[in-house]
Amino acid sequence: MAIRTPELKMSLGDDLEIAYYRFTQDEADGADRKDLARQLSAVHHAESFPGEIAVRYLADPDPVSSWLRQSDIVHLMALCHPEEGVIGFGTCLERPGYLRGAVRRLGYFASLKLLPAWRTKVRRIASVYMLMYELTRANVDLWYTTILSENEAALKLLTKPRRSMPAYLHQGTYQVFCFAAARPLPDSPSLNRPAPPADSELFARLDLSLTGFSSPLLHDALIPQIEVRGGSRAYVKDLRDCKQYVLDSYGGRMRLVSKVPFQVAGYPRFPKEGTHVEWTAGQIIPGEKEFLEADVQRLLQAMRRESGRMGAELLLVGAMKNSPLAQVLGRHKHVSYTSELFLVDWEKQGLPALKDISLDVAFL
Repeated sequence: MAIRTPELKMSLGDDLEIAYYRFTQDEADGADRKDLARQLSAVHHAESFPGEIAVRYLADPDPVSSWLRQSDIVHLMALCHPEEGVIGFGTCLERPGYLRGAVRRLGYFASLKLLPAWRTKVRRIASVYMLMYELTRANVDLWYTTILSENEAALKLLTKPRRSMPAYLHQGTYQVFCFAAARPLPDSPSLNRPAPPADSELFARLDLSLTGFSSPLLHDALIPQIEVRGGSRAYVKDLRDCKQYVLDSYGGRMRLVSKVPFQVAGYPRFPKEGTHVEWTAGQIIPGEKEFLEADVQRLLQAMRRESGRMGAELLLVGAMKNSPLAQVLGRHKHVSYTSELFLVDWEKQGLPALKDISLDVAFL
C-alpha cells in the first residue's frame, strides 16, 4: 500500500522538522495515511483541557477524515521527531463562507497541539505559523480562530504583540449553550433533509457563516420543517462518528456540583468521569424579516427533540455573547462555556471588524 508523503518538509533544528500535508475531498478514504492518522490520534489522546471540567477532544478513528467533514481542504503541519514520530501539529481548515455579503475562502485554525513532554522544548513556532501563511495565502481570503476563554496560557501566548507572529484581533466572545436533549413526542415529526431552500440572502447577512443549506458541509444536516413568522431557520448535525469529547475529570466546586441530579429540573446531566459526551450540535440562523423570540423557542424545542431521537444527551448551540440570539438562548435551562474569537492579521495592517457573526460550534 502506498504511504502518503508530505508536500513539503522544513527543518526546525534540534532534530525536528515540519511536514506539510494538503488533503482534499478527493482523498477522503485515507487508505494511504493510516500510520499518520494513528500518530495524530496519539497526540489528541495525550491532551486534556484543564479546568474545573477537564475535557479531552478526540477525532477518532482518523483526524484527517474528521477535518474533511468540517472543510473541503485541510492544511496540516505535522511536527516530527526522527525517533518519536509526530509530536505535535497545527491545522488550517479551508472552506467557503460569507464575509461582508460575498462568498470568500475562509481559513479556520482548528488545532495547535503538542505532546506534553515537548511543550517546553519546541522553539521556532513562529516559523511554523509563517510557513502556513505562505502556503495558504494564495487561496485564503481571511483567517480566524477561537481560543477557550479559560485557556489563559494560549491567550497570553497568542495575543502578546511579537515581531515574528501575526496579530490576533479580538472580535468578541462566543458562547456555547449546552441544552438537555428532549424525548421526542410520539406524534412529533422527524426533522428531514428537504431540497435546500433558497437561503442565500439569509446566510449572506452573517459573517463567517456557511454558504447555505446547500453547502456540502451540511449535506447530512437535519432541518426543522416548522413555519416561523420571522423567517429564522435551524439545523442539527451529528459528528460523533468522527469528533468526540471525553469528560476526564471534575475539579474544585464542580466535583460536588457534578453529583447533583440537575437533570430532573430540565438541565443537562453531567457525564460521568472518563466517559464520552453524547452530543449533537445545532445552529439557528436569525430570520431576515424580524427576530422573534417565539421562533427561536419553537426551533430550539424541535432541535432538542431531534437530538434525543439521535440518542444524544446534549445539544450544543452557539452564538456571539450578548447578541439577541444569545440572550434568548440564555433564558432556557442550560450550562455554557465561552471562547474568544480572533481574526489573524498576518501583515499587521489592520482588518475591518466583523459585524453580524454566525459560527457553528460543530465546525470549531
